[in-house]
Amino acid sequence: MNGLRVEGLEHDRVTSCAMLWSAFGRIVTTVLSVVTDVGRLASRALYSRAHLAAENVFLRKQLALSLERQVKLRRADDATRMTLVVLSRFVDWRRLLTVVQADTLIRWHLRSFRRS
Repeated sequence: MNGLRVEGLEHDRVTSCAMLWSAFGRIVTTVLSVVTDVGRLASRALYSRAHLAAENVFLRKQLALSLERQVKLRRADDATRMTLVVLSRFVDWRRLLTVVQADTLIRWHLRSFRRS
């Protein structure tokens, strides 16, 4: 009977360790994604206005095509949510939203990315 208890405790310890690694992995992935987004934003600061306008039109056309074809969009991850909330402070975001609804972005901001 004592042996079963020790095996159960060991299983709990392994499960707890696996959960910690999983959470750590999600945090690292989120941080790396946000850092990548910041790097992209910094590199875009060096582009000319004409280049940025052309890139914007090109991306909007791609988005319009995917919406037209009713392609199922994947859920936003934490890094995407953080990036959108931070960028929303710099632009008139309500006019720009096409995929994410205004209420969704406000909810993400209020929740501070907490999972329920």
